[in-house]
Amino acid sequence: MTHNNSFMNKEKITRLTLQMLNESINKRNLGILDDIIAPEFISKGHLNFKNGPEGFKDLLHQLFHEFPDISISIEKIMMKENLLVVIGHWTLIHYDEFMAGDIPHNIFCIPYFDFWQFKDGKCIENSARFDVLSMIQKVERKKEETVQAEFAIAS
Repeated sequence: MTHNNSFMNKEKITRLTLQMLNESINKRNLGILDDIIAPEFISKGHLNFKNGPEGFKDLLHQLFHEFPDISISIEKIMMKENLLVVIGHWTLIHYDEFMAGDIPHNIFCIPYFDFWQFKDGKCIENSARFDVLSMIQKVERKKEETVQAEFAIAS
């Protein structure tokens, strides 16, 4: 199917996005980003973000450093013109100190949604939103459970 400079078909955008997320996050193949992320790509909501594929790679490297076993699951994709909305969750396995305490080997599922905008076959913009409150509550609950368990053992 032919497309003008600003429109691609839904199937192609969906396929590219799923491939990008699965390959770059779940399989750690960051090279795929060079094929899908445009040089002018911007990611809204991230401080000190460099534009383009290298900026997105840097962001993922930071995420992988903090959560080496992170994965992403896609639950729903919706699209209007060149704007794709992805709804899913991140699965995080935490090993080190995170936010307010030391929580070894806990698994967290964090809901998220993000928007991806495409132009001429490349992704030009992303804006992601996480359920930060849910993440903090889960971390705090695990900390409390750990303290209670340690107290019970010590008693």
